[in-house]
Amino acid sequence: MSELASNAPGHPRGLFRSLAAGALAGVLLAVPFHAPVARAADGAEIGTTVVAVRQVTGTLGENRRRLREGVRVHLAEVLETAANGRAELQLDDDTKLALGPNGRLSLDDYVVQRSQGIASVTLRVLKGAFRFITGENDKNAYRIETPSATIGVLGTVFDLFVDENGETVVLLHEGEVEVCSRARNCRRHNLVGQLVHSRLDGIVTEPIRWTKGLLPGVAVATAFPFVGRSLRIDPIRRLRHAAILNGTAGRATRAATRATRQGTRAVRRGVNRAGRTLRRLSPF
Repeated sequence: MSELASNAPGHPRGLFRSLAAGALAGVLLAVPFHAPVARAADGAEIGTTVVAVRQVTGTLGENRRRLREGVRVHLAEVLETAANGRAELQLDDDTKLALGPNGRLSLDDYVVQRSQGIASVTLRVLKGAFRFITGENDKNAYRIETPSATIGVLGTVFDLFVDENGETVVLLHEGEVEVCSRARNCRRHNLVGQLVHSRLDGIVTEPIRWTKGLLPGVAVATAFPFVGRSLRIDPIRRLRHAAILNGTAGRATRAATRATRQGTRAVRRGVNRAGRTLRRLSPF
C-alpha cells in the first residue's frame, strides 16, 4: 500500500494521526504561556555607585577597577572596600546598600520580571559591615548569604556584620528578617534596636543587645558604623550605639548621653535667662 494511501483521512493510520495531532494541539492550547524571566546575565549592569569614599574596588572575572560616584556595577561583580573606605549603592530595583570599611560583597543574582511579579535579588556578604534597604520588589524576593547564615528579608532596613571567621550579626532598624544558620536553625527577628547572632556552630540566638564579648576583639562601632549616621541612601539617623549596648557599659553610656543632653539644655536655659535679664536692664 502506498504512503499516500495510508495518510488518507479514511484510512485507520491516517485517522489515528489526525486524532493525535488534534490532541497535541489541545494540550498546547491548554498550557498557559509565560514570558521568559529576565535574568540579568553575568556582567550586566544592575546598579549605580552613589558614594565611594577612598578606596572602593569592583572585580569582575579578571578585571579589577576602582569605583567612583556614578559608576555602574554589574551582576557577579565582587565589591570591596579598604580599611578606610566605604561605599553606597543603589540597584535598579531601588534596593540600597551601604558597605563599611574592610567589606566584601558579591552581587550574585538579579532577576526581575515586573509583568509577572517575579523578582529575585541575592547578595553574598563575605565580610564587613553593611546596611540593607529593600527596593520595589516583594520582600520575599530578597536573600542575603553569609558564611554562617541565610537571611530572608521580611522587612525593610537592617544592618549586618560578618567577622573574619564568618560569624554574622543582624541589627534590625525596621520591619522583620528571618535568620537561618547553615544547620537550618531559623529565627524570625522583629525587635527594632536588637540583634540576632548566627554562629558557626549552627546556633541562632534570640534577639539580644550587644555585649563586649559577643565578637571578641570587635567593637560595636566597628560592627555597626552606620548607626546614628545620615547616609546618602538613607538620610535618617537610625538608633545610637548606646541604645544597642547591654549591661553596665550600655547603662553608663546611656546615662552619660542623658547627662550631656541635660547639661546642654541647662546651658541653653541659662543663656536664655541671661539674655532676657540683659534686655530688661538695657535702656535701649
